[in-house]
Amino acid sequence: MRRWLLFTSVHFVVLMVLLLISFDLSAVDGLEPSLASRVARPFASVLGQPGFLLWNKVASASNSDAVEWVVVIANSFLWGAVLRRLIPGRARASAHR
Repeated sequence: MRRWLLFTSVHFVVLMVLLLISFDLSAVDGLEPSLASRVARPFASVLGQPGFLLWNKVASASNSDAVEWVVVIANSFLWGAVLRRLIPGRARASAHR
């Protein structure tokens, strides 16, 4: 359970950082986006899936910020569960005795 929450938390923080980096406002001024923004954008897109797809469908029906946060957090919980299954943890020796 702790590994799941750890993976969920790390995913959420990394996703938020990547999203903040990718929101480069230089395009508003007609400038080229920064290298950091161009690198962060595809990683944020990958880590945002499948939540971003669901949010696009929900956003058309609801403009609620709460719904958006629920989708983003649920997406991190999903990623945490998948990563917990894919990344093996330490075997507990005492559990097998």
